[in-house]
Amino acid sequence: MIDMHSHILPGVDDGAKDMAEALAMAELAVASGVKIMVTTPHGLSSPFNVAASTRDLVLKDLRQEFQRRHLVLELLPGMECWADEKALNEALAHPECFMNYRPEDAGRKCLLVECPPMFDLPMVDSLLFQAQIKGIDLILAHPERHPGFRRHERLLAAMMDKGLTLQFNAEDIRKRRWLWGAERVTRRLMARNPAQIVLGSDTHSKDKRPPNLAFAREVICEWFDEGMWEQLSVRNPSRLLGLKD
Repeated sequence: MIDMHSHILPGVDDGAKDMAEALAMAELAVASGVKIMVTTPHGLSSPFNVAASTRDLVLKDLRQEFQRRHLVLELLPGMECWADEKALNEALAHPECFMNYRPEDAGRKCLLVECPPMFDLPMVDSLLFQAQIKGIDLILAHPERHPGFRRHERLLAAMMDKGLTLQFNAEDIRKRRWLWGAERVTRRLMARNPAQIVLGSDTHSKDKRPPNLAFAREVICEWFDEGMWEQLSVRNPSRLLGLKD
């Protein structure tokens, strides 16, 4: 399984407070079957504004600690950004903010964006247009948590048809912490365009949104089947991250 959204890097944002907590989170992820985790601290025009250089230093330290402890969890770099044009321009100026950016594969640009409650979801449609002009693939973080989610189902479906990927939180799916009707919207969006869906834990600690993608497996297999689970948890994220099969 590939976790596309995490705040496991210690001491950089509102995620893991220190190395001990980050290691506890990693152990939980490994135990649940997660093989790859994208580290997505808040950056660019988002709160905390974590710089890629800061992220990389902490990421290096955490990887080294994994090696010392024989923790088999691959960490890839990324960012979670506000859904605004400023973030797009900043990402183009600092391409290391794109998910799993590699200089030798500079043509692939994939950015995780968050539409906070004070922003309305229709603005993501404008952002998607701007991103496509700039050659950027957008992943919209946890749309199910946005107050406009149910109201804008048709808009989200249309944006998916244009290329937007939706990232749902595993714990939201497992606990079914929905506003009324949101579960049905999520299921319909997945069924409409499963190629444009990925999953993430959005983990912030071992207790707050734990890093366990398997939380969502039973529900997704109940809605669909094991093939859908494999697509959402492995094949789709592998494609977006430019990983080999």
